[in-house]
Amino acid sequence: MTLSTMSKAVLTVALLAPLALVPAAEPPARGFPGRLPLTKPTDRPLSAAMQRAYDFWGIASLGSPRGVSQNDRMELYSNFRYSRLEGFDYSCNTSRRDPTKVLKIDGTYYVWYTHRKTEAPPSGTGKATDTIPSADWDLAEIWYATSNDGFAWQEQGVAVPRPPKPDYGWRSVTTPDVLVFKGKYYLYYKGQPIHSSDESPGLELVRAQGLAISEDPLGPFTKHPLNPVITSGHETCLFPWKGGIAAITSLDGPEKNTVQFAPDGVNFEIMSSIEMPPLAPGPFVADAFSDNEDGRGITWGLCHIPPPVDATAPGNWAENAHFTLARFDCDLSRDTHRSNFKSTYPGRYDEEAFFSSRAHLSGWLLNQVKKEQQQLDRNTILQQQ
Repeated sequence: MTLSTMSKAVLTVALLAPLALVPAAEPPARGFPGRLPLTKPTDRPLSAAMQRAYDFWGIASLGSPRGVSQNDRMELYSNFRYSRLEGFDYSCNTSRRDPTKVLKIDGTYYVWYTHRKTEAPPSGTGKATDTIPSADWDLAEIWYATSNDGFAWQEQGVAVPRPPKPDYGWRSVTTPDVLVFKGKYYLYYKGQPIHSSDESPGLELVRAQGLAISEDPLGPFTKHPLNPVITSGHETCLFPWKGGIAAITSLDGPEKNTVQFAPDGVNFEIMSSIEMPPLAPGPFVADAFSDNEDGRGITWGLCHIPPPVDATAPGNWAENAHFTLARFDCDLSRDTHRSNFKSTYPGRYDEEAFFSSRAHLSGWLLNQVKKEQQQLDRNTILQQQ
């Protein structure tokens, strides 16, 4: 053995000798399984997100987005697809919005909705007259339409006309909705403040949903003492689900774009988060008045779609602006399982959606963003000085 070889051997022994005195390290912890355990693991700590996945959402919510097994929460999760309706004329500032639940009577579908036909589009409260509306639902009446298939409709005319001025309601008649639950009539409605008062100081709710109950469909209705029962949503959409009531919320509030459920019709809990939900949905609910504690859910209904925004027009309303009625389809039903409606990644919209008038950054807002950017954006800090 050469000197060089002996030196290397001595060096190797010297380096390894201290290691022999150190206990062997424990093998590294196993990573979380790629195939999700169907039951909650007890042999490892779980993050807060994984705790919710097992305890709140159900582990199926993390599984394959198509054809996942349904637990209570996945049953109340759905995507939504939309169809244009045939049979409606939208010329001359005619607007249709806020459809009721769709009813099927003797093989024919019926729907009631807010209908406005005026000489000009909405102009805001300051410029409104007896013939020019302040908002899209102003100077409106209740009309109704019928259909044989839910896609092609025939408008039948006025159902509830506006009373003459100055009678109560002469300005507009719009659409509440009602369910039969536990032998009583549950009327859910939207409320929002117009002005502050000494009786209700503090932060104003933008919108919330209340409940009034009656023994008779003609009233009187008594407001529930726990109002508001839902803190989000621009319009109401409720339907029987099993032994309770389910609700779709959209647009407004901290719990917007969710499906909620209340076994007692009062205390609602979030069951799922949804994407691109229908606005002002009026679902087809065959058992809306059955009151049999076996609500089957919904698969379709009507909704409204707002007009494009014109930032240069008064009140952002374009000429001949109007809301349109449309059909939505979904799978919030116990009687079917449409795997395409259970996908958990529906929100891959095309260019048209991202650059639509309601999503595109333009006009005065673009100028404001550019101005603020010059003040807000500092050089990126690479190392703390």
